[in-house]
Amino acid sequence: MLDLKLDHFKNVFAEDDGPSWQRVTPFRSGATFEGGGPVTSTGGRLEFPGFTRSDGLFETDSGDGNPTMSVSATGNQYIDGLLTSDAWADATIQYSFPTATGVYSYGAGTYMTGFNALTAQQETAADFALALGGPSGTDGFSVEGITNLGVVFDASPDSTSGIKEEIRLANTTWSGVGTAEVADFPGNYISTTLDDNGDVWFGTYASNIYRTPTAGNFAWHTHIHEIGHALGLKHGHENSVYGPLPADRDSMEYTVMTYRSYINDPLSGGYSNETWGYAQTWMMLDIQALQEIYGADYTTNSGNTVYSWDPGSGNTVVNGDVAIAPGGNRIFATIWDGGGTDTYDLSAYSNDLELDLRPGEHSLFSSTQQANLGDGNFARGNIFNALLHDGNTASLIENAIGGSGDDVIVGNQAANALTGGAGDDSMSGREGDDDFIYDDASAVGNDTISGGTGTNDEIVIQGAGTFDLSSTLVQISGIERIRFDQAGAGSTLRISAQEVDQSSELDDVLIDGWNNTGTGAERVEVVAGPYTVIDLSAWTFTGWNPEHGDRVAILGDGSNEAITGTSEADEIISGAGVDTLDGGAGDDSIDSGQGFDSVIGGLGNDTIFNATSDGFDSIDGGGGLGDLLDIEDSYIATITYDLVAGTWGTTGGATRTIANVENIDGGGGAESIIGDGADNTFWGRGGDDTIDGGSGDDTIDGGDGGDVIRGGWGIDSITGGLGNDNLRGGSTFDDTLLGQDGNDTLEAVGGGLIDGGVDDDLFVVLNGNLIGDTDTSDGDLFDGGSGIDTFDMSAEGSNGFTVDLGAGTIDRGTVGSNTVGIAGFEHLIGSNQADDFDAGGGLNVTLEGNDGNDTLTGGLNDQTIAGGDGDDLIDGGFAAGSFVGDNLSGGNGDDTITGASANDTISGNADDDSLYGNAGNDTLLGGGGNDRMEGGDDNDVLFGSSNSDSLHGGLGDDTLDGGGGYDTAVYAGIYAPVTVNLESGIASGGAGSDVLSNIEHVFGSASNDTIYGTNTHGNRLEGSAGNDTIYGLDGRDTILGGNSDDRLYGGDDVDKLLGGAQDDFLDGGGATDFLTGGTGADTFVLRSIDDTGVGRWNRDQIRDFDATEGDEISLYLVDADATTGGNQAFTYAGTSFTGTAGELILNDYVLSGVDVTIASMDVDGDAVIDGQLYIVGGAVIGDFVL
Repeated sequence: MLDLKLDHFKNVFAEDDGPSWQRVTPFRSGATFEGGGPVTSTGGRLEFPGFTRSDGLFETDSGDGNPTMSVSATGNQYIDGLLTSDAWADATIQYSFPTATGVYSYGAGTYMTGFNALTAQQETAADFALALGGPSGTDGFSVEGITNLGVVFDASPDSTSGIKEEIRLANTTWSGVGTAEVADFPGNYISTTLDDNGDVWFGTYASNIYRTPTAGNFAWHTHIHEIGHALGLKHGHENSVYGPLPADRDSMEYTVMTYRSYINDPLSGGYSNETWGYAQTWMMLDIQALQEIYGADYTTNSGNTVYSWDPGSGNTVVNGDVAIAPGGNRIFATIWDGGGTDTYDLSAYSNDLELDLRPGEHSLFSSTQQANLGDGNFARGNIFNALLHDGNTASLIENAIGGSGDDVIVGNQAANALTGGAGDDSMSGREGDDDFIYDDASAVGNDTISGGTGTNDEIVIQGAGTFDLSSTLVQISGIERIRFDQAGAGSTLRISAQEVDQSSELDDVLIDGWNNTGTGAERVEVVAGPYTVIDLSAWTFTGWNPEHGDRVAILGDGSNEAITGTSEADEIISGAGVDTLDGGAGDDSIDSGQGFDSVIGGLGNDTIFNATSDGFDSIDGGGGLGDLLDIEDSYIATITYDLVAGTWGTTGGATRTIANVENIDGGGGAESIIGDGADNTFWGRGGDDTIDGGSGDDTIDGGDGGDVIRGGWGIDSITGGLGNDNLRGGSTFDDTLLGQDGNDTLEAVGGGLIDGGVDDDLFVVLNGNLIGDTDTSDGDLFDGGSGIDTFDMSAEGSNGFTVDLGAGTIDRGTVGSNTVGIAGFEHLIGSNQADDFDAGGGLNVTLEGNDGNDTLTGGLNDQTIAGGDGDDLIDGGFAAGSFVGDNLSGGNGDDTITGASANDTISGNADDDSLYGNAGNDTLLGGGGNDRMEGGDDNDVLFGSSNSDSLHGGLGDDTLDGGGGYDTAVYAGIYAPVTVNLESGIASGGAGSDVLSNIEHVFGSASNDTIYGTNTHGNRLEGSAGNDTIYGLDGRDTILGGNSDDRLYGGDDVDKLLGGAQDDFLDGGGATDFLTGGTGADTFVLRSIDDTGVGRWNRDQIRDFDATEGDEISLYLVDADATTGGNQAFTYAGTSFTGTAGELILNDYVLSGVDVTIASMDVDGDAVIDGQLYIVGGAVIGDFVL
């Protein structure tokens, strides 16, 4: 009897009365052998000739074997501690689940006693550990996925002819196997029979525990463990082959091949894990050892893979698919990823997370999901990262997304994108150029950001709103760039000045606006806090667009601050204190606040705000040519600005210096402003101001109050504003004087544009100074504006004037020699010479000839004409008849004016008037306001003016001119069909032949009308009663059919079509249209795939589809297949495309309780939506004409 202790032997062979050596597998310590000769060593193995094993457990080889290869030590004990000396040599191996014992050639009384096949759960566990092609998302957890070893499942394991399955897995109830066993490691110890190395047996004699493996339980772990033996891995805790693993990694957290549940776990008593506390995958040292043997597979999950986990179930989700569904809500696994830009997404978690992307490190998501390893020990993480193979960084996880708790996120050597989410997060990029993503302004905490050792680490703002990182609890270091990656409503990043006081922070950062062209501007705000010296002059910019509103703002706190801005457009607000402010380059806005400050605008056109009630600042606008001093929000009773002397302050009081300031926006008091030789712009604002522009081309606005303004030399633009102002231009011919509100006096010196504005203005022509230049094409014009305006030429004693109010011209002396435009005057006062006045079409014009032999011609009725001294020739003009009311003017107010049966001229003037011409060829002038005009019978002319007017020509050949505003041509009360074409400006039919212009809205007759809109702007077209046909043409139109069977065509823009009652035909045309059929059986037509778009803002919408009323959607005219000639019909494909051109899919939703169907079309077969219809009310395929 010989006892052999075989702790350090892998394969032992014995001869048992047969012609060949037999391999004893498995071999336990204390195996007993009888008889035999001396032990010898042959070929590196011990041989025991003549010995027989007492338990008869010899395994008989029964095939021609599978090639193996020798595996040598690497010198890395974290690898060598798991290696045997053999592994499979073929590039692809097979495995099977035998269903009968015929494939085995073991001796009697062995594993085949009580043989039974694996359960379905066992097969699932084995497939998960071995091969690709399992459930979606599982590939990266298999041996075939993590190594270059091909693993093929043999679906016919019971055939022995030529089949060489390296790994076979089965159950046995043989009492000699109480736990799972491996028949052998890989080897090629064969004689003439099939090789059985690599067989895996699971003992079911004492318990059925192995039959129900589920991720996280002992059975699942054991299946992975035993398959590891079959692939050439040994126990990590055993001091055999190349020695054990180092103690600091000898636990299940790092390998499934050890018997230690935790570091320094004693081996006695077996595993100490809780029921669901076992490893769910190959762990990092297993992956490392298997890749050392078989190479690393970088094709598995080589795309951009997203790994996420469920806080409630513990499911591991890969790209949206559940890859691991564990029991007990435990997460205990290792991730291997072959390449791509990959992400750990923990956004579903609300607790504090620890995420570490470094290879060989671990992340802890939740203590409730932490595996209990027993004896008070827990797995240090939920997810472990695989180690790099030969330093290849392709397997790194690049990105991490935290949850809403206070997370700790650590990057790796890749270019990481780290998103902390809500909570007070700590993020460290470490090596690589990392992005710290902020995509939700409402989820910003007191974060700590460390860019690490990269050279282009950046904070990336991806959402709209204000991202407030200005708390002094926030710590930022190692950041080289702030990038705004938001093209929408605009973003603001707010930081504390503590982040710019050191070179390791943000004092020389690059601001990247990403060439934002969205609707909002990008903004960086630096909040001073306790830091009083802020210098951003080293900041650089790219993609920054100040014209779009991008800004850097520096916000002081009222201390005595020294602030230097950037090279771009800054906003500096210092608050109280005695500050020194320098805007630097760019068009800056500087608000010095209270205190006596020193302000330098720097290069660029800067705006400097000064609260003068708290002290006048010393101001230097800098090198720009458009610097502005703005005290609009301040009130000082009197301020004097003298840009020539370079001083400003209270009138008669102390002054401060002012230099290089071209423009002034005054406050609420009475200002005195003296301009210099620059092109100044001055606003007087409130108070009675005195402003002298000096030389240069000045722009002056007096604002409120009675102002006295002189333009001085140069081409000036002067506006009086509110109040009774006195304005005088310069001596050039091109000044602009605008009196605006108030009874203004405008002294004409030379030509230009002189406009009195509203109220009763007086234009005074100085003797000899009304000399329009010889070029009449440059728009010289005297315009009285609204009010009863007087043009007073009485100071002229040398030359008479010729005034034609109808032609809008005025000449001094010889007609045509010095012609100036004139308009808007109700009262003319002549010179002391011979004048010629013609009121033209003027209404209620008062003509005063004054001295001289004058010729005065009146206009339409109710004229006041006074010849004055001299031999005058007076013509009262023309009247429509002999009764009162022929020349009617409503004036201001909401007037109702009715003409007689003659040829009347009716003017509504301002406000909302109602004008009725009755019979006769009438002229209706809407004037200001939203007027209603009805011409009545005969041929009328209706003018709508600049507001929204209603023009009803009535019977006869009428001319309707809406003027400005949104005007309506009305054909109500006409009972014969009309054809109205706003594009050609012609209407014909039952009402006569009308000429239309400046009409935006048509209201049809009671009959069957045809109406066309315009191509230049949007219209509102209403058919009213009758079966109408309406074409919107181009422009954003609103088309209403009325209560009959109407045909509505939208045209090529965003249109709204409303069918009304009865059966309507609606064709929206191009662009995004909104179609409402109303009641009745309506037909909604799409003519081309280009007539609609994709997505919420681009696709056509059918707002009230109701199949029960007979509604239908016609796609008949749409060519469903752009890849084939002709007009192809659509094919219904259910809810998703298959990649075939001409498919129509329908997806149904319930939004706010309303059924909605989105019909999507693919006309080129790329499975990408080419056009959509948004159908409120829902639709099925039977509602479509394909």
